[in-house]
Amino acid sequence: MSFLKEQPASATVYAVENSLLLVLARTKLDAKLERDPLFAARLYRSIAVVISRRLKRTGDALGDMLSNRSTVTLSVANRWKEISTHIDAFKDLMQQADTAAIQNFDTVPKELAEKVETSFGSFLQFLNTQIGDNSADHVSVRDALGVQVKREILPYLLLTRTAERFYSKPRGYAGDFMTIEMIYKNQPQGTGRIGALLD
Repeated sequence: MSFLKEQPASATVYAVENSLLLVLARTKLDAKLERDPLFAARLYRSIAVVISRRLKRTGDALGDMLSNRSTVTLSVANRWKEISTHIDAFKDLMQQADTAAIQNFDTVPKELAEKVETSFGSFLQFLNTQIGDNSADHVSVRDALGVQVKREILPYLLLTRTAERFYSKPRGYAGDFMTIEMIYKNQPQGTGRIGALLD
């Protein structure tokens, strides 16, 4: 296309191994096209075939994307029903723990704390099967569900010291040496009455 339009190329190509390149000046190619009409016809036909193939691939990809969009939307809606039930149960349990802590001098009773720990672990395993790398859903469905899950549970996770650090990446990434040290020390901390419990 850049050859036909006499404009700079729209892409940059990098060799991944030692390569021998033949550089042909535009002026020499133009002179050859003027002198040899059969060569010119074959060259322009080849360019047309290449551009036609690219256009067809792009059109097919756009068609697939548009038809998949409605499928993805439907899949997300169906899958969200099941996931949201678990999220609601998680939120209800967090509310119970917070209410119990208010009534118990900012401490969640041991039995309820154990239930929270077990339930939270199961909840995370459930989410991993639903939207993790081994999920049967297409990556676009998992990504869309992940956005919704994040919207619902991030406020709870940000109450914990560890997850808040993972999320904020204060040194540029989630697993810096201080975060690893926090994990090894295993001293739960957080904000509010349930932050440390979740941590």
